[in-house]
Parts: sequence; C-alpha cells; structure tokens
Amino acid sequence: MRQDGCRADRATGSSISWLTTALLAVLTVAAVAESQAPVLSVNRPTPGRLIKTEITGQPNERFVLFYAHPPRIATTIAGLNGLLEIAPWKLVYYTVGGTGATSLWRKRLPLPDDPAIVGLKLELQGVAADRSPPELTNAVSLEVAAGPPTSPNIVMIMLDDSAFLTLGAYGGTLIQTPNIDAIASAGVRFDTAYAPTPICGPTRAAVLSGLQPQRFGFEFNCDPTSRSQVQGLGLDRPDTLPKLLSDAGYATGIVGKWHLGANSQFHPLHQGFDRFFGFQPGESAYFPGPGQVPIQRDFAVVQEPNYLTDAFGRESVQFIADHAQTPFFLFTSFNAPHWPLQAPSRYVARTPSIPDYYMRLHLAMMVAVDDAIGTILNELKAQGIENETLVIFTSDNGPQFGGFVYKINPFRWGKAFLYDGGTRVPLLMRWPGSIPAAKVVADTVSLVDLYPTILGAAGITPSATDGVDLVAHVNATNPPPPHPTLYWRESPTRAIRDGNWKLIQSGTSLWLYDLSVDKREQTNLATTNPTLVATLQQKLDAWEATLVAPSWPGNSPKDPTVIDGLPYTIVY
Repeated sequence: MRQDGCRADRATGSSISWLTTALLAVLTVAAVAESQAPVLSVNRPTPGRLIKTEITGQPNERFVLFYAHPPRIATTIAGLNGLLEIAPWKLVYYTVGGTGATSLWRKRLPLPDDPAIVGLKLELQGVAADRSPPELTNAVSLEVAAGPPTSPNIVMIMLDDSAFLTLGAYGGTLIQTPNIDAIASAGVRFDTAYAPTPICGPTRAAVLSGLQPQRFGFEFNCDPTSRSQVQGLGLDRPDTLPKLLSDAGYATGIVGKWHLGANSQFHPLHQGFDRFFGFQPGESAYFPGPGQVPIQRDFAVVQEPNYLTDAFGRESVQFIADHAQTPFFLFTSFNAPHWPLQAPSRYVARTPSIPDYYMRLHLAMMVAVDDAIGTILNELKAQGIENETLVIFTSDNGPQFGGFVYKINPFRWGKAFLYDGGTRVPLLMRWPGSIPAAKVVADTVSLVDLYPTILGAAGITPSATDGVDLVAHVNATNPPPPHPTLYWRESPTRAIRDGNWKLIQSGTSLWLYDLSVDKREQTNLATTNPTLVATLQQKLDAWEATLVAPSWPGNSPKDPTVIDGLPYTIVY
C-alpha cells in the first residue's frame, strides 16, 4: 500500500551468491484497535547508521518502507511471516497482523491471526563488525537466504526518427556509436522490430498503453494545441505504463519529448509520471531562440541554455542519481534526430567530412545522442545498479524520408509510410544476468511488446495488451513467433505483414511484397497473386473490425505520392 510522501524500495535486490547469515532483531509488539486509522511515522534513513521506523495501522493492512544498499536480501522469516529487505546497517519492514492475506510486490504472504504490529530492527552481521550499531540488545538469531531480483529499474530510451545505418550495432560505419552498441553487446538485438505506426505520437501511445493505438482512437498525431481538446493520451486510462508502475511503488520520470497531448490536461504528471523535464509538443529547435518550444520542469517553464540532447542526458543522469535507492522507471525520449537538423560544432567535428551538409548534421546529432546515452549507462554503473536495471533502446518510427536518408536506411521510404522504411525500427535490450548477452533475435516483434515486457519485469500482470513479454521470449527455448502477423492503419491506408508477405493498400492501390527475397520492397507482386491478396485483405478486414474510428482527423498532403505508378495517400 502506497502512502503520500514515501515510496517503497524494491522488494528484492541484486542477485548475490546464496548465503546464510545471522541477524540480530529486536521485536516490539503493540495491540492495535480495529477502528484506529492508519498512521505512518518515519525517521528518514541516513547512510551509516541503523534506522528505527515506527508504523501503526488496522488489521489486514500492510505498510512497507525500504532503504538499502547492495547487497539486498529478501526472505520470509518463520513465525513472523514478513518479507524483509535488508542490507548492512539499514532497515527494514513492518507489517500489521490480521486474518486473511495481502499482496506486496506480487508475492502473497499470509498474515498471522493476532492483530498486532510487528516491528523489526535488523543488522546484517559478519560484514564489518566494527561498524555494528551498539543499540541492539536482547537479540535473537535468524537465518536469511539471498534471492534473485524481481523489481528492476527500467530505463527506456526512445529516439525520434532514427535510421539503422547510423548505428554500429546494425552495421552502420559512418559514425561511431559505442554506447548504443554496448547495449547490444551486453544484451539482445532484435533484427525485425516494428513500430505500431510510422509516426511519433501514436507509437508513444501504443508503448505506454500496450495496445494498438487505433483501438482507442489515437490514429494520428495530436498536433497542434489549437485542435480538439480531446487530442492526447488523456483518455481516462487507468492502466498506462507509468500509472501501473507508480502504483507498484516505482518512481516514474520522463525526460524529453512527450507528444501525447499539448493541452494541460494531458501533461505527463497527469498521466502517472512523478517528474518531467522536456516539452509537450511534437518537435522543437535544439538551441534556445526561434523554433524552441517551452521547456518544462514538471509544470514550470524553465530557461534551458544547453543543446537539448545534452540537457536531456544531464536530466536523465540526475533522475537516476536521485532515485538510485528506489525502483524507478525512466523514459528518456530524445527528440533527436528529428527535424530541425541542428548540432554544436563539437559534434559535427566528429563526423566524416562529406559534401552533404544536412546528412552530416544528422550524423552529428546521432553522435550527441550516443554521448548522452553513455552518460546514462555510466551513471547506472556508478550507482552500482547496472545489473538491476533493464535498459531498452529503440526509435518511434523510421527516418524522415528525403534527400540523404536512403544512404542511412536499408529500407524503402520512411516516416509516415507503411513501408518498412517507416515502420521498421532498431530495438536493443540489456538486463545483465536476466537476459542473454550478445544475442540476436530474428523473430518479428513490435514496440507494443515493451508494455508487457516492462510490466513483467516489475512483477505486474497487465489486464489487456496486444504485446508479448520479450524477456520471457528471449529466455525461452524454441519459443513460437511473438507476432506471426502484424497490422497497421493510417486511414485510408493500411498494411499487413503475414509471415514474409507484406500487403499495403491505399484506397484501390495495392502493393504486395515477399520480404524473404525483397527486403527493400521493390517488386510489386499484387497483380500476379490475386488469391493471396484477397486472403490478406480478409485478415485486414477482420482486424479493422476490432478498431474504433480516429478520435481526430489527420493531416495529409494535397496530392498523393505516386509509388510504382500507383497513388499512395499519406495521413499523419
């Protein structure tokens, strides 16, 4: 049970070798009247000494306050029926007795029938005896065994309009991205990952809701502010990723681009996040001055003098430092390398000297992103929580099409198109000790999968999702494909990938590709495979029957794009 002003630390900590150790404990028991209202009184933890915490409450209620440094140990002590979190010189846990059962961090433990407060003061012995607190007397000896972590930190890093060949992990050689590449080498690289839409806002809505965004009307971007007041994620959803994690005791923060509603009622702090540093609209200039939208710290507009990518790295590091002793969810949502193409000269100097100035700016923006990600990874290591943190790296969609983009993306077309150039995205995942290192997964996956993946890591079972837990998938032996079929819709254009067959339909225009031999979607096979086209259209029809109409209209260019002689309507 969560109380204002305090937050439960992780229920279990880092995995350490199995051990038993003697613990000193002082037990205090006091009767509690059933009518007494719960009261929480806490002496805030201070490093270097054992802390006493007092709590009272009604029968059948459980309160918990954790403060610990590695190593952390979780256990159930016979006769006390409590889940304890301890570390050298730190405390601990209190529970209120009563009949029935309760749940803490997804572990169900019976409570004793005696309606009493059980207070524990514990010290881990045998580590540094000269630092043993002197106040523990009348001690009893208990044995504790270490267990594996169940409540990791989560850092989700999302780029904006990223391309594959700017990343060393995906074969890019134009620039060096050692920090992004390190996530892949220490974890899993997904080679066939798709965004649920080829545009920014709906993809973010899908990731935070675990559903295809067309299921709840978020089919198009929600810009600008002057449009409808219904535009945004503010759809009274109680089960968004930050809300569920916050309810489970996580500190939640977002740094960077929001793009899920620029009106005040859709602010990140109204959607389950505790902290926000960034901007609400869909794009911003990177330097102070013309084109830069208001930068906010929580609800307050602030003056940010630094290049935004650097600032977002700095704020991400600060969030980690502030919450290193609690389970946290950090969503670092870079707006790079989204337009406008802007970068400080120090990053441009680290790119190859090529004649295409705009391409060089794009590459410089990616150098800056990699540096910022490096500061995040370094902070996790400095805080000693690297192995307790699930790190996810991805992009919201493909790169904005035009000019140099074909040189940095191996797929056709780009952002706003339902071709793979618009929907295929990089996806890397690292969680040392909990998922394999240097593993490559060829199975088709979706960014919708991040919702059940993150909740599963936190021990939370989602009520409904279109996704699959990727941690479970990569740890399984010969698992079935997560998504044999994937669907997209940007009315009136829609698409389906069924196995290696990809059908795109825009009005009456049809394109059919065999991705097993045509990765760049160059050869349209629709006219020679009418039966297969009809079958895929039937599957699309059945999927569309489960969707709702868009909650607001999209934007569309005046004239359609002509692809292989056929008109394609872009709506975003």
